[in-house]
Amino acid sequence: MPILVQCTECGRSFRVREELAGRTAKCGGCHSRLVIPKVSVAAPQQFEAPFDLASFTKELRAALAKSTPDRKISNGYRLAVMLATLTLLALPIGYLAIVGAAAFLLIRLGTSQLGAFSVLDIALFAAGCVVVLFLLRPIPWLFYRASPDVFPIFPIRRYPLIEAIAREISLAQGSPMPTHLKFDCELNASASFGHRLSDVIRQKQMVLTIGLPLLRNLSTTQIAGIIAHEMTHFDQRQSFRLTVLGRWLSNWVRFVAEQRNDVTLQSVLRAQWRIERFVRAVIAMGLGLAQALLVTLHSIAELMVAAVSRQMERYAYRRQAMLVGSVAFAETMLWLNKGAMAQRSVDRSLSQSLERRTLPDNLPELFRICVADLSADHITALKERLTTERAGLLDSHPSYRDTMYDLRKTNPPALLTDRAEAYRLIVDFEGLCRAVTRARYYELLGGDLSLVTIAPIQEIFPYWEAANSSAPAQFPGN
Repeated sequence: MPILVQCTECGRSFRVREELAGRTAKCGGCHSRLVIPKVSVAAPQQFEAPFDLASFTKELRAALAKSTPDRKISNGYRLAVMLATLTLLALPIGYLAIVGAAAFLLIRLGTSQLGAFSVLDIALFAAGCVVVLFLLRPIPWLFYRASPDVFPIFPIRRYPLIEAIAREISLAQGSPMPTHLKFDCELNASASFGHRLSDVIRQKQMVLTIGLPLLRNLSTTQIAGIIAHEMTHFDQRQSFRLTVLGRWLSNWVRFVAEQRNDVTLQSVLRAQWRIERFVRAVIAMGLGLAQALLVTLHSIAELMVAAVSRQMERYAYRRQAMLVGSVAFAETMLWLNKGAMAQRSVDRSLSQSLERRTLPDNLPELFRICVADLSADHITALKERLTTERAGLLDSHPSYRDTMYDLRKTNPPALLTDRAEAYRLIVDFEGLCRAVTRARYYELLGGDLSLVTIAPIQEIFPYWEAANSSAPAQFPGN
């Protein structure tokens, strides 16, 4: 079956053979290089959505004129970002220096006594070679290019209603305009760059990602606040690039540190000869020290990124709250936490469906059902937990308690009053949900969708209609 491909630069669509999935091709329109996705995603139909864009844009422009806060950044924050940047840059440089020092000592050991090697010298040299090779193993992963996402990335002009909202926010806040838009099935929105390192440094491809469950369950006012929140990160430029590079470095260190070693204490004790036992013990000790070094670097990177990220999120939350008002902001935060609680019900339902080899075709709708099915006791327990939790040292976001405390100090009024459903911003929203849901299953099942049948959610869950009525649906596992 041919795969529908859309160029992320010019938006041109074309079809290619299925066996070319995962390969690199050249767009016939703008001649830019792109990776052929493994799942075909149809482009949305081009007709006007049932949404009054003119009146909403007028209201949004007036609200932004009153809500945009001062863009001044304290010198203390600038100094903290500079120190964090220097520290993160020093981590790979320091690691390479340690590897170079170990290799230099090994070469000196091998060349200092030419022709007069003892068995012990040979054993030490062999053990040193193994340790140096282990230290060299992570270096190629610094330049590893991540595989392309299964979720499609469209030019933002492909969705004119969201583009219009983003443009108004960009003009009012002075934020860079996102160039691309991506949809997934997460209960989250995010700002990011392209998957190339040059995109991060040059800010060439700025991607705004919106989880379809947010569009399915929130209002246009709440979504406008979320878009303003994420575009604030683009405006934070140096801090934002620091967190992206820091997470990239942290993921690299964590990946290497989690690699298992074949040299263990049991293998040392099983050695028959003393010299063999000595060599294995030296190797085990060297690998243990190297892994401890990597874990230490990972912890430092995580602490730096988390500290900067929490400050970035506090400023972005402030902008979001000043735009939508304290009531809409509190409703958004509570719904996100309710969605996180309902995630377990979603996972259980998908597991039960997978046992029957049949999966629902609309994950955003499934999230809506699960959130609506939360009992009053669940919500009460959630609110009690949120009011007592504190952010940890490695948390990238401030706690709900701290966020609400900051909100009560300002108590911004509601400048946006539009309560229309946000999914009306997307033409053929149901078709987009089905396409992104299919891409999510492709990712979860390792690319083999032939093992399951994707059926309408109404056929899989008979209580789906009950969730649309006043009676609560009885969801499995609750």
